[in-house]
Order: sequence, then structure tokens, then C-alpha cells
Amino acid sequence: MQDKMNWHEGDLPLSKIPDRLSVWSSSEIKDYQRCPRYSLFRKILGLTPDFPNHNLVFGTAWHLAQEHLANNKFSEDSIEGAYQDFLDFYRKYFSESTDLDYKGKNPGNASLGIQEMQKEGLKKMPSHKLVETETYGELPIPGIEGAVVSYKIDIVWETPRGIVAWDYKSGAAKFSWWVNEKHTSLQLRTYVFALFDIFGEEKVEGMIVKGSLFYTSKREHFDVLVRPTLKETHNWHNEIKRFFHTLQMDLDELAKAKRNLPVLNAFPRCTSGCVAYNKICPYYDICFSNANPLVFSDMLPSGFKREYYDPQRPDQER
Repeated sequence: MQDKMNWHEGDLPLSKIPDRLSVWSSSEIKDYQRCPRYSLFRKILGLTPDFPNHNLVFGTAWHLAQEHLANNKFSEDSIEGAYQDFLDFYRKYFSESTDLDYKGKNPGNASLGIQEMQKEGLKKMPSHKLVETETYGELPIPGIEGAVVSYKIDIVWETPRGIVAWDYKSGAAKFSWWVNEKHTSLQLRTYVFALFDIFGEEKVEGMIVKGSLFYTSKREHFDVLVRPTLKETHNWHNEIKRFFHTLQMDLDELAKAKRNLPVLNAFPRCTSGCVAYNKICPYYDICFSNANPLVFSDMLPSGFKREYYDPQRPDQER
């Protein structure tokens, strides 16, 4: 028997939310798994800090630069254009006066990194044929009507060994868990299954994570191949189904919720998620000072804006 996602309207009118609540990106699912209330603030209420996140801005600018290199077959002439794409996005949020505030992730270091990635990419060109950049799509989840996981893959190549996709990741330090985490990443496994869906499993070699670390005086680039087994395919499907089942319970609870109640039962807090990547959750203060976040459905807390993430927009912070 097939389940079905149902979207109700209670005291919070879900129809006024610009996002489609049946469509979740793998990053949004990860947010929910970290803390359902975090997901309520970000996905449902659209609350976003009104100051830019440097790591997200730098990462998105880096993606745009790599896309430019790939679209121009990593020619030496493409270096200047790639760096310009990086700067055009980065300077929307951070001026030159801030460059010295960021020791590794800054435009000067990015410029050198782009030159290094151009030389590395050029070596691949004899055997790699570009299929597409910024591949956006949606995967319907079998067994749950209306449930969809969206994805956006950076670059897809056709190679002698099969279809290979590249996903760019930038960081400031290499931790022991960094590589191992990629093999269990919900996002990367979703990308691989999307490739299976598009090209057929037998034609797909896998995902390659193109990791770039930006230190104060040097950069390090490395690849991680991600290719889930058949057992992992089943695990991924079960994890996604469980997420949508749990989500449905929270949405049902949210439909009964009222702004004037002292506590919101839907989308409960997970206090183990208050700190991630050595940083406090951006919603920490408003979360612990308001047991019922529905008060923010028609008002903005200080320091926040209302903006819904659109995975199809190439110029939005990731």
C-alpha cells in the first residue's frame, strides 16, 4: 500500500509558504535530522540570518568559478573569467576591506586555487566529455505519493569508465573524519541515485568529491570517489522514507498548533544539534527564548530576514 503526503492548514497557513513542502533537498533533510526545530525555522518559517555566512558565500563563489573552468574545457584563457565569476558573487557580500579577516578563504587564495584546478582539470580533458553543469532534478520517492527529493549536481562527465559527476567542497582544515563522512553523506548518495535514474546504474561510475582546503599560505586539493553498493541503495531508500514519515507526523502536529499556546509540540528541539562544525546554531537565542516559534510566522526577530531557499537558483548561497 502506498502512503501519501498530506499538507494541512492550521494556525500557520502552509499555502502561504513559497516552498513546496513535499520537495526537500538532501541538505534540508540533513537540517531536519540535525534538529527538527532548526528545520522549522529555516524551511517552514523561512528565517535566515540577515548577515552573510562567509563559508557559504566562499563555497558558492568557488562553485561558480569551477563551473566556468569546466564550461571552457579548462583552457588557460578561462582562468581570468573563472576568477571574475568568483569575485562577482563574493563581492556582493564581502568588500576588499574584509579580505585580511579571512586567513585562508579569501580571494587571493582562491585565485591561486583556480589556477591549480585549471591545470589539474586540463589533464582530464582528453578522456572527459562534458555532459552538463548545474544539473537540477527531482527524485520521486517510491512508496510515498507526493514525496520528492531534489538535487543539484555540479558537473557531469562522460568518461571511458562511465558517467562520473563532480561535486566541489571547500574547507579550511582536513579532519580525520572528513573523507569517511563523504561515503555516508545523504547528499552524495542522493546524487549517485539521481545519476542511476538518469543514465542507468550500469553506466554510472560514481561521484567524485573535489575537495579543496584553503590554508593561510597554501592549498590542498584531493578527490574522494563515492559509489554506493546495492545494500546502500536500500539503506538510502529506507532513510528517506523514514524521514518523510516523521515529517508527516510533525506537519500533522503543526496543523493543530496555535500561536497563543505556550509550547509548540511539532518539530521538537534536538539539543545535541545546537553546535555543529564548532559553531552555535544561528537560531539558538530565539529558540531558547521562545517555546512556541509560531510567533515568528507574522513577525521577524531582530537579526533575521525571511527568505526561502530555492535550489534552482545558481546565485543563491548554498
